Amino acid sequence: GGSDDPVQRVTFSRRGKKLATLHRPWRIEIRDASNFASVVRTAGVSTPDTAVVGVEFALQDTVLLTWDMKGHIEVWDTATGQKLRSFGINAFHTDTAWIAPDGAQIISLANPEATRLAFWDIASGRQIRTLDIGGDTIAAAAFSADSKLLILATIVRRRPHRAVMPVAER
Repeated sequence: GGSDDPVQRVTFSRRGKKLATLHRPWRIEIRDASNFASVVRTAGVSTPDTAVVGVEFALQDTVLLTWDMKGHIEVWDTATGQKLRSFGINAFHTDTAWIAPDGAQIISLANPEATRLAFWDIASGRQIRTLDIGGDTIAAAAFSADSKLLILATIVRRRPHRAVMPVAER
């Protein structure tokens, strides 16, 4: 069962118990993954003028994040469907944002050249810090399972390169 609106994005919670679907016109349904029964529906993502490019569970699956191409992030309560907060990360490459497995932070590219990362605290919506990697272009990033390390795939003079670095203490 479910909505007749087209599904744009879908994601499972980290524990696999919930499933979120993003529908046009930018509405979210959160379901029980075991039987697909609708758990909660949101009133609607408030940025209908731009495409939502990411949907992800965070903070032990208690919140759902949505973000768009303009860097606008909304944080939703998965139990009630209420929007808890919204914040903007930036307008550079926001289709490539990465969420730590512990769900505490999101990282995005912080400049048009894709040479700097911005770290954001999901609970507060505040920027924690930035990291300039010295001119190399960041092509991809991934966190370790414990959220303590970040691996970057960069392009150095048009050749692929990988680096592993610790994530700063929070």
